[in-house]
Amino acid sequence: MATLRIPVKQNILKWVWQTASEQLNDNNRETLSNWISGAKVPTIRQLEDMSKKTHIPFGYFFLNDVPDEDIAVLKFRTVNNVHMEKPSRDLIDVINDVQTKQVWLSEYRQQEGFEANGFNNGFQNHKSRKNDSYSIAKDILDYLGLEIDWSIKVKGNRFKYLRNILDDAGVTTICSSYVINSTRRSLNPDEFRAFALSDKYAPFIFINSNDSFNAMLFSLAHELVHIWYGTSETYNYDYKSDLSVSEQDINKVCEYILFPDKIFKNEWNKLTGLDNTQKIFELEHVFGTSPLSIAIKALHLHLIDQNVVTTIKHELNEKYQKIKQERKKSEGGPNYYTVKAYHMDKSFVQDVDRSVKSGDITYTKAFELLNVKGTTGYDKLLEAVK
Repeated sequence: MATLRIPVKQNILKWVWQTASEQLNDNNRETLSNWISGAKVPTIRQLEDMSKKTHIPFGYFFLNDVPDEDIAVLKFRTVNNVHMEKPSRDLIDVINDVQTKQVWLSEYRQQEGFEANGFNNGFQNHKSRKNDSYSIAKDILDYLGLEIDWSIKVKGNRFKYLRNILDDAGVTTICSSYVINSTRRSLNPDEFRAFALSDKYAPFIFINSNDSFNAMLFSLAHELVHIWYGTSETYNYDYKSDLSVSEQDINKVCEYILFPDKIFKNEWNKLTGLDNTQKIFELEHVFGTSPLSIAIKALHLHLIDQNVVTTIKHELNEKYQKIKQERKKSEGGPNYYTVKAYHMDKSFVQDVDRSVKSGDITYTKAFELLNVKGTTGYDKLLEAVK
């Protein structure tokens, strides 16, 4: 019996090469090259294998035209202040997954009679203060019911605390260290640390949890400011000073949310007898943010120079590399569904469940929205969320 071979449009194959050739080994590249030249025609099994290796959806190979992946939130993406033309499949897949969740939640809230979210684009109600970073930060904190020195008063995990506050404000925060359910596809914090998706009814924030909780806190604060402005963006702040004007403005507001000038200086001056580097690592515990964000705040206040920031960045990079190696060696860990429940926003999971039970959506749709494979996984996730 002859093997069934499937001709794939050359423009699709060339797009696959341009999009994912770096992820392939020499044999894979040779196979793809032969398909492009027409020397060979792939089988179904070969296309399935190529889909898995490139992380390109299997159905894309049967299209007539190159898929439209013109994702608005990626248009102004930068890494280390350099505009990036080619986002990874990991980032694209995560954004598509979160957008699917957002579209559903936005429609659900409108059907349920929710009013437009007051936090999303809340800045429009305070236009007169648009050039005053402190006042903008104060408006945000007032809306969220937080005092200006909240980060000092809150003990424990500030990231979790702020995430819960945003949930009460109708802002959904999802975090993960890998792509959807693919634990082998680890998200690279050097490519992105977070992104924000503005929406009139269902604003979303995604946090790359391959950072520490303290670093994630700064990312969360940065993205909530974007939601306050009603803007979407992909975030990778390397703490340099040559950011665009808009990003500098966002970070000024973000810094006031986490550590206002007067409070920061007061805490800095309390640490007598310590050198600048020691002060920075001590203030990490005081404010609950990363040493690098502490260092850049101190730089902005002219308490240190750029050399100290560079030293801190180098020390943290070495520490991060050690942590990565330790994670690879470690075994066990929390229950899978405990981790998954943490990744998902609790209110989002509960909204999906209510929609299923009311008959508005099918269980199949619910499985897709919550990234579970069946009723067993669905029930375990619900139990973990409780």
